[in-house]
Amino acid sequence: AFYSYFWFKDNGGDVNMPAALRSIQLHEVSLKHSGCSDLTMGVGAFLGKACAERWLYLIMLSAEVGSELAGRRSDVGKAAQLLQKSHNLFEELMEYPFFSFRKWKSVYDINTNSHVFSGPIVQRPLWPTERVPIAPWFEENYAVFREDLDFIVKNDLFDTLYFAGHVSMTQFSGRRESWAPLNLIHNRKIAEHACKVANRTCELLLSRPEIARCHAHNVGAAFARLQPGMGIKPHFWSAPPRLGLHLGLITPPGATMMVGDQEVTWEEGKAVVFDDTYIHSIKHTGTEVRYLLIAWFCHPCDDVHAEVPPEDIGLCLG
Repeated sequence: AFYSYFWFKDNGGDVNMPAALRSIQLHEVSLKHSGCSDLTMGVGAFLGKACAERWLYLIMLSAEVGSELAGRRSDVGKAAQLLQKSHNLFEELMEYPFFSFRKWKSVYDINTNSHVFSGPIVQRPLWPTERVPIAPWFEENYAVFREDLDFIVKNDLFDTLYFAGHVSMTQFSGRRESWAPLNLIHNRKIAEHACKVANRTCELLLSRPEIARCHAHNVGAAFARLQPGMGIKPHFWSAPPRLGLHLGLITPPGATMMVGDQEVTWEEGKAVVFDDTYIHSIKHTGTEVRYLLIAWFCHPCDDVHAEVPPEDIGLCLG
């Protein structure tokens, strides 16, 4: 609950440090109380008790809160302690059979797509845009997407449409409206109220099998608003497989995203393909609202959930 609903101080863009530290403590309690701290446990029981998630969240929180404290320079000793804790937990977990084969070198190599794809399949926080067919297509249709968004924004329809649709009850950002993904298509179904306004965008999205004919969990697309001074807390998608895509629509300076150990900035008309099962977070230190068209789609290496086979299997191998 502290992580899900109290991460941000006073519903703003700053981390609520007492809540973040308490969240780490409670995640440690959860790890021990569930028995997940016992790494002699068989893999079946380990997965059945959601031990993988308990370990990964504790590692992520320790690293991210330690980094936040180090950046503030307010308690360097506590920052160092948390960063060392994260590293030690990571090293301990890498000895466990469910993780030992993954070849992760650091905390920011963690990704849950590797639960599904192993062996020679390459994992990367950022994917080469030119080799993922849906990405150049998004860029080619930028003008249509931008025109539909401009109509919504200029006619003050964004909040009305957003709150009439699917609204996440988990606090990804400081306020529910500060990071607002206006849903257009979700799990192969269009959001009719939004698509009546953005009908050209929805028609285009429905033409892409990676979105409209993908049976992975929680795929779709949305216009996404991030207000200045706000952010999105560190998290990772824990129900793989899938990838994410961001197309810059209105991209004022000041907004950045970290995916694993890679930093991303957005440009209007340019797509970024990333693996949202890596630890990722966003900060917007600018003064103007940022808008993207975001999509979650079938992983290019996924031949189980995709109705249309992947186009470039070689991309999965390097």
